[in-house]
Amino acid sequence: MKKKILLRLLSLAVLCALAFSLLPASALAADSSPKLVALTFDDGPSKYTPRLLDGLKERGAKVTFFMLGNCANTYPSTVKRAYEEGHQIASHTYDHPRLTSLSDTQVSSQVSRTKSALDSAIGASNKYVVRPPYGDYNSRVLGQLGTAAIYWSVDSNDWRWTNNADKTVSEIMKNVFDGAIILLHDSHSWSVDAALTAVDKLQAQGYEFVTVSELFRRRGGTLSAGQIYYSKKSAGSDLPAISAPVIKSSVIGGSSFAVIEADAGTDVYFTTDGSIPNANSRKYSAPIPFEGTIRITAVAGYDMNGSRSNPVTVTLSAPKKAQKPEISLTDGGLITLSGGKEIYYTTDGTSPTTESALYSEPFSVSGGTIIAAFCTPLEEDRLPSDTALWCYSGEGFIYADVAPYNWFYPYIEYAVSNGLLNGRAQYIMAPDDTLTRAMLVTMLHRMAGQPKAASDSGFSDVSSDSWYGEAVSWARESRVAGGYPDGRFYPDEPITREQLATVLYNYSRNALGLITEGGDTLEAFKDAGDVSDYARGPMSWAVSSGIIGGVGDNTLAPGNTATRAQASAMLMRFAELTSDQERYYITDNELLLHTVGVLAALNTHDFGALRTLICDDLGLDVLYGSDFGGTKVELSEKELKSAASSQSKKTSYVWGEGPDGAPIELSCAEYFDGFVWDTDFAESNEIRINAFTDGHETTGLSESYPRCLFVDFRASTENGGKAYLTLIFERFDDEWYLSAIVTYKDEPAPPEVEAENEDANVDENTDVDENTDASEDASADTDTAPNEDETTPPDADADADTAEGGESDGVDAEA
Repeated sequence: MKKKILLRLLSLAVLCALAFSLLPASALAADSSPKLVALTFDDGPSKYTPRLLDGLKERGAKVTFFMLGNCANTYPSTVKRAYEEGHQIASHTYDHPRLTSLSDTQVSSQVSRTKSALDSAIGASNKYVVRPPYGDYNSRVLGQLGTAAIYWSVDSNDWRWTNNADKTVSEIMKNVFDGAIILLHDSHSWSVDAALTAVDKLQAQGYEFVTVSELFRRRGGTLSAGQIYYSKKSAGSDLPAISAPVIKSSVIGGSSFAVIEADAGTDVYFTTDGSIPNANSRKYSAPIPFEGTIRITAVAGYDMNGSRSNPVTVTLSAPKKAQKPEISLTDGGLITLSGGKEIYYTTDGTSPTTESALYSEPFSVSGGTIIAAFCTPLEEDRLPSDTALWCYSGEGFIYADVAPYNWFYPYIEYAVSNGLLNGRAQYIMAPDDTLTRAMLVTMLHRMAGQPKAASDSGFSDVSSDSWYGEAVSWARESRVAGGYPDGRFYPDEPITREQLATVLYNYSRNALGLITEGGDTLEAFKDAGDVSDYARGPMSWAVSSGIIGGVGDNTLAPGNTATRAQASAMLMRFAELTSDQERYYITDNELLLHTVGVLAALNTHDFGALRTLICDDLGLDVLYGSDFGGTKVELSEKELKSAASSQSKKTSYVWGEGPDGAPIELSCAEYFDGFVWDTDFAESNEIRINAFTDGHETTGLSESYPRCLFVDFRASTENGGKAYLTLIFERFDDEWYLSAIVTYKDEPAPPEVEAENEDANVDENTDVDENTDASEDASADTDTAPNEDETTPPDADADADTAEGGESDGVDAEA
């Protein structure tokens, strides 16, 4: 009998083992699932919560905090920390009232105010389940919560056992079960001690600590609004925990991407700034392109508050790319490409791919073509190169940063083809780089033909052997640009748009002898008042001449820093504007001697000879000297007095240099010392000295020379008119120099009866020799002024002067 019983038991054991081996995998998983428990804490956060968080982090336990809104406002950083460490944040109302004693509106207010406090601390909007204070609820209250309510199945009664953590632990261990929701408070120090001890004991028994949301998800349950929940026991088919996402790099289409893999059905949120992702972070949907390195922190989950994985952070490095291909031209102007293993290129503006043309031999393209190319790597562990772009210009140049679709393309092309602008590196023109003072004077020096300066610049920060040294010396001698009161030029200082216009204005007037006149064009711009006083004349000239324009929104932006592209544009427009303007050069011995004759006539007080030399022989109204390096004119400050009035006369200019490039010198003091203040000369009745009048109504030149001094001489003509001679002095480096000699006549209109007499009709611009009998034929003894269209460049009445040395305006400071 005993044997039969033993055999039956053995047979039953075998059958049970066989049956167990045939169970489905899901059933095995259910039997091997850990025991789950949800530890919850009310009435926090408090000053004890950080210590609790430290202990939970050490043990890998996740819990749920039912927080009060007012406490969250007091400890927002603790709320944020708890959230970022993966715990579930929940609501315990704002200030712990009995909800059944409140109105519907008051209940809703308790919930909404708490949500606002929690959202603010976390930095993202979340859904928060609610635990009614005191466990006080009814169906009306549940209907006002707008979310699920969570009760408890194990009450630790920790609030009863003051300073008795062991009693609290005992209460938990006595009543815990798989699927239980345990109630504690993180507002008591002994409760923190009890909680961490209980976690240790329960983990030793195989319990896993999860949030309330995870407890219900893994047990296949859902939390519905308006319902209250106490626990969630296993139904035999538990779901696994959420796996942390896997982050890795991948090469897709020749580029580096970060790929994030996670459990099916989960959402992945990630950051690249080192912060922990929340519900407001970027949601992963496709591989993330990157270059160099990228640091990604990612979290996977079904709910970003309570049902998510631990965050994972990975730093990825992209494989190195092959070097971009290089371009060059053959002697015959063909394009050659080199670099990498294979080069693919396009010439139609599209991006190249491995389906594009494969480079095999030099090829030709027309001007304005964009060439795009990349190369495959020689090394297996590298990526294909980035695409290189070049423009083959109409002038046969190659640009890597200038293309026909850029507004500055024609201007850069002009500046490069005329030798005004060099690249900052091979094929790199840097059109948007800031223009410096050294760059500008160098461009103008090249435009002028790179003339040699008579001496070094004299600036302490400009070396004669620097790339801009000769240009700065020329600019100073030509009164195109000067320095600052401290004796320096500041070659690397950025230059503004109004300063650029001023220097170009000085170049036009002082170096080229061209007329620089502008109208009232600035007032059309909203920021006309921002133009500096020294720059108003130059800016008016530049705007009215079309050399400079607005920058948008009807503004001039005079103080904005100028760029290399803007300088190229202004120089091209200036060249087009002045290409047809007539210039007067004194370049031969005869005219040089003629100039010396003018000075000799001044020295001997021979006004008749002076008029003959200036008006009759040259047929001009103004003799203009380009040199300012002569002997100082000995006139005191008291004697030199400035005047102002509007200009009413048109004048023309003579500018130039003598043999061997020697400048014309019109500033020698010996020709004027004793001449200006010679009382005998003044009493000769031929000319009366009218020095420094308060208003130059007759000469009308002070507006053209706003910072100059005038010495006026006046004589009467036989017809009752006036003949005028004006010496114009300019100040440079605290010294005064003769800048111009002006002479003209102001004759009264002839009587009408005489105008009918053909023989007596004299042009109103005719200069009559005062020693000639008026009855003689005017055409025999006078010389009519030349036709303005033939000899006088237009707009000669706006020729502004350079600044006085040491001031902050004009050429000396703003060039």
